[in-house]
Amino acid sequence: MKPLIIVNFKCYDKATGHNGLKIAAYCSTYDNVIVCPQAIDLDNISAIPGLNVFSQHVDPVLEGPFTGKMGINVLKKAGVKGSLLNHSENRLKFETIAETVSLLKKNGLKSLICCESLDEAAKFAKLRPDYICFEPKSLIGKTQSVADLNPELITTISKAVKPVKLIIGAGIDSPKEVREVLLRGAVGVIVASSVIKSDDPRKIIKELANA
Repeated sequence: MKPLIIVNFKCYDKATGHNGLKIAAYCSTYDNVIVCPQAIDLDNISAIPGLNVFSQHVDPVLEGPFTGKMGINVLKKAGVKGSLLNHSENRLKFETIAETVSLLKKNGLKSLICCESLDEAAKFAKLRPDYICFEPKSLIGKTQSVADLNPELITTISKAVKPVKLIIGAGIDSPKEVREVLLRGAVGVIVASSVIKSDDPRKIIKELANA
């Protein structure tokens, strides 16, 4: 099974505008890679043939008088396939998450809910998103991951969220870690700084996608 690799561009200069388009183009080579660009780049990056694109966030609104919100209809028209929700850098109330997942489903878009604990994972899985992403906040941006420090926890969470697919994040930066999370029942990983801050993003993407 190919691992699913989700590349979160966050708000890095190295992944904005032309820089973001270059990284997205590298990712489009692989059918098992999803990119999460900044909102301002969604239109341009979604136009790249064969590329799967998620937004970093969406609000539980379709369209209308919602200044500052990201509407679901905007994503659909841009060709976006789904959205992250509740990243540790943009936490949401449970009620907001539930409403947003429901609206995404009704409009044919996928949802990925981020969580920081086993309890959260089990709670969010009841909403039946497409993916649950487990990211221990203390490891985000670090050089060690839960695959290194506590791989058994991945197995436990994978069982707790079934039939929802599990993604693992925080500190993932090597093919070895990708293989470990697959062995433990996850379907893929989410990465950011290990790709975006790399001197050679193309090389890192290739290594992870082919793990």
